[in-house]
Amino acid sequence: MPILPGKRLGPYEILSASGAGGMGEVCQAHDTKLGRNVAIKVLPDNFAIDPQRLSRFKREARMLVLLIHPNAATIRGLEYSDRFHFLIMELKCGRAS
Repeated sequence: MPILPGKRLGPYEILSASGAGGMGEVCQAHDTKLGRNVAIKVLPDNFAIDPQRLSRFKREARMLVLLIHPNAATIRGLEYSDRFHFLIMELKCGRAS
């Protein structure tokens, strides 16, 4: 199920879709609490109900925290809202990374 512009996940308002891959959909969003744009990677519904895939998604978040490189987006958080599991990441070069 695509995440449409205007949808809110907690304080994050989806602005646009940026891409999709094997482990989720990436969107550009606006953090309404801090007034900044971020990238959000949303775990698909069918993965969120699979304990192994959910565990892998959370493990990815923990690994991304350790990755510090100028070309890699910095992870800002791992969230759950409105039945969606998602990563909050730095928005790089005007697109979600």
